[in-house]
Amino acid sequence: MIAELSIQNLVLADQIRIQLQPGLVALTGETGAGKSLIGQALHLAAGGRAKSGLIRRGEDEARIDLVLQFEGSAQRSIDRDLKALGLPQSEDGRIVVRRVLKASGGTRSWIGGSAVSLRSLQTLWKNRLMRIDQGAATTLNSTTGRLALLDRALPRTAPVEAMKQAAEQWHAAQAELERLTDQLESQRDQREMIRHWVDELIEFAPAENEYDELLDTRRLVRSQRQQRAALQRAETVIGSDKGILSSLGEMRRIAATAVDAEPLYELVAQADHAVDSYLRQLQEQSTDLVKVDEDALQERLFRWRDLARKHRCSEPELTERFRELAAQLEQLDAPEEVLAEASQRASQARLHAETVAQKLSDQRLKSAKTVETSLTDLLPGLGFQGAKMKLSLSRKPQLNASGWDQLDLLFQANPGEGFTPVQDGASGGEKARLLLALDCSLPRTDSLSTVFYDEVDAGMGGAAAAAVARLLANQSRAVQVLVITHQAAVAAAADQHLAVHKATKKGRTLLSTHTLNASEREHELARMTSGHVAPEAAKAVARALIDEGGAHAIV
Repeated sequence: MIAELSIQNLVLADQIRIQLQPGLVALTGETGAGKSLIGQALHLAAGGRAKSGLIRRGEDEARIDLVLQFEGSAQRSIDRDLKALGLPQSEDGRIVVRRVLKASGGTRSWIGGSAVSLRSLQTLWKNRLMRIDQGAATTLNSTTGRLALLDRALPRTAPVEAMKQAAEQWHAAQAELERLTDQLESQRDQREMIRHWVDELIEFAPAENEYDELLDTRRLVRSQRQQRAALQRAETVIGSDKGILSSLGEMRRIAATAVDAEPLYELVAQADHAVDSYLRQLQEQSTDLVKVDEDALQERLFRWRDLARKHRCSEPELTERFRELAAQLEQLDAPEEVLAEASQRASQARLHAETVAQKLSDQRLKSAKTVETSLTDLLPGLGFQGAKMKLSLSRKPQLNASGWDQLDLLFQANPGEGFTPVQDGASGGEKARLLLALDCSLPRTDSLSTVFYDEVDAGMGGAAAAAVARLLANQSRAVQVLVITHQAAVAAAADQHLAVHKATKKGRTLLSTHTLNASEREHELARMTSGHVAPEAAKAVARALIDEGGAHAIV
């Protein structure tokens, strides 16, 4: 419920603070006193569109603050929504909402002290605050809104949520079928090109990690080539005419002329053995070298690079690209199988959705009869003498998340005049009263916490006003009900009675509100009953209305 409403610099309201109670809250005052400004403030606080000219003249901004209080399941529900919005949880079910309108343009919003977008503010209020006036009974004009009203009369086991899920699954399966159909159709022209690519890669047969292995082999070949060149150079250095062996022979001849030739011969022999061992070791290493066809190796590497460039990938990614193309070709080569599977899934999903929709339609048909009976009993008391309503369910051309059904509320204002859709045949005031009758006679299965009625009882007689009072009092046991009214019978049934006044102070018009005590309330009801005519008699009527209103509260 709304525990407190504060308004600053909104049109005529420079500073208003209202403590609101649970149950039925009536706002009364002279015509033109500014009562509807309260509704405008609630509309803005709920994320409604801000019109121009709302900021009080001479001020930079207008501000609306709401203190909301939730308990039990309502608190758990609001905390879930806050969490979904990424906002802190409520403080024992208490939340402060603020909306600021700037004279320079634009607005800002806060929830619990955290700045939020207007969409977040609207999400928080969605289905929690409903405003009904003579020109805003949009629920009756909306096919979705009318069906939502009827669904409140369904048993708890009704597959409303199951219908939404089944429709979502069917739409997803159908969308996938359409996507595959479009995809395969658009790719048919690419079939031959992709087949050529795959055949080309099959012939090339790129193996996993092969490219890196080829690079390693090329590095090895280059190393072996260097080793062979080293052997050739060593053989040249050792065996040429002026090589090491020739030099060793010369050294032996020199030793022969020495006084003691034996040690010199020994040293030359050691050198000769070392050179021979060195050359033999090099030859053995060259014999162990791997034989590689360097031309074939280089050609394979060049081909690998050409194919990678062609398919716009790196060389190591070519094998993955090969698999992707092969899979794509497989899909293109078997479109009937792919489409058949997707078509079967879509058909099964639709069949399931149709089954759920039919079950839901059967339950709606039964509930519609019950609601018709309830409305028949309520309408005369609301000033619709001789009027009738029918709830007509018909089948929509397309199945959607709400099922097969389309609900039309048919209204006959006078006997024998025929039924017409309520959105066409009822006036604004009649729509508001009909919506009031529907909303108050149906179980409260939604998350609504506050409903605001703006003069839905305008132009009604005493008996009809009393009937509205009983409906509102009954509704206020489930939700907080705020009502702007000119009917004393309605105001007398309220748990809290607020008076709205307009006065001029220092050349400026100001709006003010205050909660009436017992004597003030009696005076206000007397004014609403007869103005200033027969004040004593009006007070007696006021006291009787208060007694009658108290009876409504305990029925």
